[in-house]
Formats: sequence, structure tokens, C-alpha cells
Amino acid sequence: MNTPDFSPFEQVSPESVGIPSKTIVAALDHLTDQRVQMHSLLILRQGKLALEAYWSPWERKTLHRMYSVTKSFVSLAIGILVEAGKLKLDDPIIKYFPEKLPGGGIPPQLSAMTIRHMLTMATCHTKTTYKEGAHGDFIGSFKKDWLGSFFTVKPNHDPGSFFIYDTSATHTLGALVEKITSMALIDFLKESFLNEIGVSEDTHILLDNQGTSIGGSGLMMRPIDLLAVLHFLNEGGNERLPSSYIREATGKQIETCFTNSRNSVESSQGYGYQFWRTTHNGWAMLGMGGQMAISIPEKQLCIVTTADTQGSAQADDAIYHAIWNIVDTIENPVIAEDSDARQNLEYKAKGLSLQAVQRQLSENTIQEHINNKTYHLEPNSMGITTAMFSFTSDTGHLTLQKSDKSYHFTFGLGFNTFTELQDPMALSSPAAGSGGWITTNNLGIIIQFLGKELGSLQLEASFSAYRISLCFRLFGELSFTGFTGVASGSTT
Repeated sequence: MNTPDFSPFEQVSPESVGIPSKTIVAALDHLTDQRVQMHSLLILRQGKLALEAYWSPWERKTLHRMYSVTKSFVSLAIGILVEAGKLKLDDPIIKYFPEKLPGGGIPPQLSAMTIRHMLTMATCHTKTTYKEGAHGDFIGSFKKDWLGSFFTVKPNHDPGSFFIYDTSATHTLGALVEKITSMALIDFLKESFLNEIGVSEDTHILLDNQGTSIGGSGLMMRPIDLLAVLHFLNEGGNERLPSSYIREATGKQIETCFTNSRNSVESSQGYGYQFWRTTHNGWAMLGMGGQMAISIPEKQLCIVTTADTQGSAQADDAIYHAIWNIVDTIENPVIAEDSDARQNLEYKAKGLSLQAVQRQLSENTIQEHINNKTYHLEPNSMGITTAMFSFTSDTGHLTLQKSDKSYHFTFGLGFNTFTELQDPMALSSPAAGSGGWITTNNLGIIIQFLGKELGSLQLEASFSAYRISLCFRLFGELSFTGFTGVASGSTT
């Protein structure tokens, strides 16, 4: 049984596997300068661990939501079933779910759709079906029958035509694995290879409201374990998951340059079976918010990142920039040690922490004026009725009243404070809060969610005389969806 602090890799100096420490230092500096909310960066070369860095409070033992990296794990489970003769990639999906088919006749596009179409994101749908009509309502979409929606939402084109990202396809494939094996998806994967390579027993996949594993985005895993999976695939798998399927799954099966919604160089390199192709002739498991597991076989290199880049259009590009700068410096199996650069790297890696709102003003007289005052808000789209700020010497508290429920947020002035939050679905989530006076009258606050749901609630409050104006922005698939909009009010 592996402990939460277990690592399957030997840790070595970057130079001993041909990576300059100064290049990694430059990458860390770049990510800091670009204010990317990084959580981890791990680098493996030649099967040895050259870097394992975490941004506090994240650490090796912490499970991290991997979002769409989960899709690649579903693909691996399908590959195992193919090898076992339990299914074929060209089987029609309707064969396995007759109980979910729509009444009144099956559309021909649905009848023609195969497992291979779904693996390559070439389904007959143009969006994730359980989000149809949800309009960004997390709670509303979560209450739907996700699996059933894949079969009942009307198709609008022939399967196999082109790539359109469809998470409901992967969710359905995950449900297929569970139906055939009579096992939870993660238990099947553990039995097949995860236990073999030493992945933490705490690894799990979140469930939808029907009790089905969220195959499109629900994986909770340590970054070091994701790195172990990446290495396992590079080494050719095992008898149950053969190298032939891995090569096929990570190879280019469909073009993505015209129909992918990300519209970036990296997302235009093609797609395999739930794996992305990358520049540098690599392949990757990618998840929303900066979850990346990248393999560059020609360099014998594996890189894992976790982060929360939601709400920042440039953050993913900044991560890629940092990664490719490291990759481009690797030419030899080993290089001369650089003790000064390595010591600098070790120093920086130990001091990493989540980015916080920076204080523009060290003191603000208005803070004393607004302390502990209740602002009564005019009717607004969020339904927030009152807001109250209170301050100690270096910490702030915000209390919002919404119908019959109160919400409490704590933030450090210029640094992060860590608390547990209760969201509208009564789920407890660890959170980091920071704030600072942007101008004499405007206070900025960021609450980062660090649990099963990653994201952030960002607020700017503007004060004038006895008035307040609030602007809320929410980033992430969070159940705080009611906290987006603007509101104004006064103390009288």
C-alpha cells in the first residue's frame, strides 16, 4: 500500500538527464511574471525525476481535479476492453444502450455512430448534449440524465464528418466501460494497470447525479501519479493495454485545425483517441484550466502541469511557452552540472505559492469608514440583498446575503488566507482568498476554489460616500453560478 507521499521515481539533478537548471528557473520566472495560477510542474526524462515543484498549499499528496485528462483514461479503458475481445471500435454505440434510445424511431445519424467516432470526437452532435439548453447553469445541467441526453438530443450531422469536441461522448464511453465490466471506471483502471505502477489508492473519479463516473472530467489524482501513467504509456503499457493501442490512441486520427473551438496552434495538431497531438511531434492528455500531461518521445521527456488558468486567455499560452523553452534546450542525455543554477532552482521551487492580489496602496482611509457597515443592495440579477465588509489589520471579510442564505468570504490584504467555503449545493470546498486596494475607492478580491471544483470568484467593489457598486465575475464550472453580475446600493 502506497502512502500519500509515495513517489515511484528516482529524483536527480536536471543536468544529469540533459536539462539545464537555468532553463527551468527561467520557466518558473516566466510563469510568475505572467501571473499564471500554477499548482504544480513536474519533469521526467529518461525515467528519472528532474523537477517536482508545487505552489503552496498544493503538495505531492494532494489530489487534484484533472478535468478532461479523464478522457484519455476512458480511452485506455476502451483499449483494454478491445484487447480482451469485449467490444470492437467499429461497434455502433446504440447496440449497448437500448434502454436509452429515443422513442418514435432512431435517427440514422445516431444508428451510424460507432465507438471509434466517439473516441475521435467525430460524433453527430455539435456540443456536449447534457449542456443543451443549460445556458451556463451548472446546477441545472448537473440534474440532467447525462448519459440519456447523448441518445435523445437530436443529431444534426453525420458521424465521422469532422472533429467537434463533445464531452458527452466520453461520458457515454465511460458508462459503457462500467456496463460491460460491472465495475466503477476507476476500479477497472486500477485493476488493469494503475495499481501495478503504484498510483495512490485515493485516486478516484467523481460521479454524476445518476451514480455514473464522470468520464469526461471527473478524475481526482496526484500529479506525480499522472506522471507515472504518462511514463507507463511511453514504456509501452502491459499485456492488458498493449503498445499497439497506445500508438493508435496517441497518434493522429483526425484533423482539428478547422473545427476546434480553442483556435490555437497547439489544438490544431490533430487528435487521436481522446489524446491530443502537440507541436514537437508529441502527444498529450489535456484538461481545462492548465491540466497537462505532455509526452515528447523523441526527447524521452514527460511533463505534467496542474493549474487554474480559467479566466486568463494568455495563461495556457504562457505554460506552453515555458514548457517548449525547456524542451528546445534538450539536446544531450547528460550535461555538465551547474551547482549555482541548481541551488537557485531549489530555492525558487521551495518558495512557490499561489498568486495573490497585490496591494497597490498600503493604507487606505476609506477602509475604516466602510468597516462593519451593511450596504442594502437594489434589486439585481444575482438576488444579493446586502453586503458587509469588515477588516482587521491585514485581513478582510465579506458577508453577502442572498434570499435566506449568507455567504462568507475571507481574504488577506496582499496575501492568501485559506478557508473552507460552503457553496449553493452545500458542498464544502477549500479556498484561498486575497484582496487589495486597487485605487483609493476600489477594492479587488479573488477567491480561488481549490477542491473538487477549480475556479475563482473575482469581485471589484467601488465605494463613494454612502454608496457601493459591486461587479462579480465567476470563472469555472462552479455551482456559484448565481454570483455573476453587478449590483449597487447604500448604507441607508
